[in-house]
Amino acid sequence: MLYWGDLNKTKICSYDLNTGEQQIYIDKDILKETVIHPYDIVVYDEYLYWSDIQIGGLVESNLRFPVALEVGSVPFGKPGGLDIHKCKLTIVNRCDIFVILHSL
Repeated sequence: MLYWGDLNKTKICSYDLNTGEQQIYIDKDILKETVIHPYDIVVYDEYLYWSDIQIGGLVESNLRFPVALEVGSVPFGKPGGLDIHKCKLTIVNRCDIFVILHSL
């Protein structure tokens, strides 16, 4: 599955490389009028993370149930890239990863 963000249309889309099916994964209609501006997107396990210009932070969504949840404790001015790093300690109750957000 391939995911990308569309800043102009404020949505995240997906494309299934096996079937050729394209669909809107999440947008303001799915989020009940919450506007998103995804900058960088990372998929890990069953979750999609993105840095968001509108929200000014890191956002998480379960791939099965699209909903935008702001995560992290530090807002940013300008979004940059996202990296997923795995560690041996459980720092989030459902998985053993942490996300690093790079600001420009």
